[in-house]
Amino acid sequence: KMECTKEAIEIIALLSVDTIFAAPSSKREEANEARQKFTSLDGDHLTLLNTLRAYESVKGDRDWCRENFINSRHMRHVLDVRKQLIQFAERSGMDPKKTCGHDLEIVLKCFLAGFFQNTALLQPDGTYKSILGGLTVSVHPSSSLFGKKREAIMYDELVFTTKHFVRGVSALESNWLSQAAPKYFGQRRA
Repeated sequence: KMECTKEAIEIIALLSVDTIFAAPSSKREEANEARQKFTSLDGDHLTLLNTLRAYESVKGDRDWCRENFINSRHMRHVLDVRKQLIQFAERSGMDPKKTCGHDLEIVLKCFLAGFFQNTALLQPDGTYKSILGGLTVSVHPSSSLFGKKREAIMYDELVFTTKHFVRGVSALESNWLSQAAPKYFGQRRA
């Protein structure tokens, strides 16, 4: 529907592994610096996509992975999952090659349609409050959006350690929420 099947398949495949980034504790700063090459200002989903594209541009070179602190075994798994998802899409009558090109906002809106309950809004005090449950949540330090304030975020995972953290975070514009799930947000706002 949103003309971003290719990107959606790739991100879903990337989310099938715990992480594609390798960050040995002895080289954490170096790993974080290497990761900056792939970081999207829009958050983790597009950062993953940037990393996959870079990985493919070097044809999965293991030395490149080592230099950039990318887990090559996990990336090979991602490619296997992507292949399976492409086959599934074809069998379902979808065109897995449909792409949004450089308009990656469409990809985020696509994921928001499925993850609209995994969203949080920035509060006046600088914290985020989840849409579902009203929990105060913090962006996990592993996120590319850690320490950045955006009006709204969506996330893949909510974890509790010392406080509620969200991981797999991407920035949104708050008006996208009612576009993505008008019935849900229309009822809540009324």
